[in-house]
Amino acid sequence: MNDSQIENTNEELNNLRAIRDEAINALAPNIDRMEGVDGERKIRIYMSAARITNSSKLFRLAFETAKNIPDAATRAEALIDIIQDSGYAISKLGGGRPF
Repeated sequence: MNDSQIENTNEELNNLRAIRDEAINALAPNIDRMEGVDGERKIRIYMSAARITNSSKLFRLAFETAKNIPDAATRAEALIDIIQDSGYAISKLGGGRPF
């Protein structure tokens, strides 16, 4: 790659990151307002965004939603996903071993 290609690639990466961040910021406040969407679906949406961003705020929103799932088995599965994925985020962010 020459310097021009690297500059264009860096610019494209920055543009894509900005779009991603704006989309996530637009998504998060609207999840709770989605009518007809059950808790399980909301958790999947929160977790998708949390995995991308490693955002403790999004992991917290997923956790708060999971605690309100009435079915114990489904709630347990959601909590396990949150534990595993937040552990991975901790490790990825340099926080050492997640467990």
